[in-house]
Amino acid sequence: MKEDTLTGIQIRMAAPADAPSISAVLRETVAEYRASYTDEAFAAAAPASEQIQSRMNEGPIWVAVRETAIMGFKRSDEGPHDLYGTPLFTMEKKI
Repeated sequence: MKEDTLTGIQIRMAAPADAPSISAVLRETVAEYRASYTDEAFAAAAPASEQIQSRMNEGPIWVAVRETAIMGFKRSDEGPHDLYGTPLFTMEKKI
């Protein structure tokens, strides 16, 4: 785990138990556009935690955590040392 001492944000690899929080971050991000989505498109844009867990098997997902809350995430083969300075999905909406 890597921590930014200025912001207190830690970046670590997501665990299966993080899937509901990752799904919630996605839902929050697209919620304001919900009316523009069909039900199928919204389900694809904001997948359920079971789908997030399945995607974890396809490659690593990194999460940005402040205290105990997941603030954002990124699916990447890069390690946490390579992720600072890159936009983690939805992170800018939460911080």
